Amino acid sequence: PDDWRTLVIEARPSFTAERAVIPVGASESAVEGLLILTWAQGGAPVKEQDRAVLRALGQQLGIALENLSALDNLMRQKDVLASIIEGISDPLLFTDENCSVILANQAARSLAEALASADNGKDNDKAEGSGKRAGADVNTILPRLFKDEDDCLAHKTLGYSRPFRREICCQGGRSFFVSLYPVLTPSGSGGRMVVYIRENTNEKRALARMQQSEKLATIGKLAAGLAHEINNP
Repeated sequence: PDDWRTLVIEARPSFTAERAVIPVGASESAVEGLLILTWAQGGAPVKEQDRAVLRALGQQLGIALENLSALDNLMRQKDVLASIIEGISDPLLFTDENCSVILANQAARSLAEALASADNGKDNDKAEGSGKRAGADVNTILPRLFKDEDDCLAHKTLGYSRPFRREICCQGGRSFFVSLYPVLTPSGSGGRMVVYIRENTNEKRALARMQQSEKLATIGKLAAGLAHEINNP
């Protein structure tokens, strides 16, 4: 209709003998558009009860459009969050109250495969001929990391609702800094947590080599001093 702008701004319906124009919106202050119904000329005017039904239909369509828009925004935010998590180069896990992984990035999946391969290599003699191989499920990361520990930091994090951090040394010489952060609800209670894992194996090896070099340098200075003192007489 020619006055469609006025109908949208004023959020009011328009009824004629051949047409019904209904504002589509969850409320009068949020009109998404117009629903236009037309029929053959010579029809009867729209009855009052039908007008009420059409106005209710426009409102329900507006609610449906708002829900679709909210769902679209939610999916976009989910994609952004997934991109951020996948872009983190260190393993990152999001678990529930049972320590079951809800979300994991590619670095975490790669770590699960590496830990599973290490266990397979260790138990290769026992499993030879059986054809069985340990899975690379991300849910096995925490049990494999904490299997040699007296207490599991995951249960402490969920139980005390405060973050914990520990260095874990695994068989094969690999070591990791494991940081666990509880995710609190608005009421202050916990139930989920974020697990951040950073491997520091190369750092420890570099530190060990540096300390060894310092020891050798000290021994060299001591040997030079002894040689000097022996040569003096």
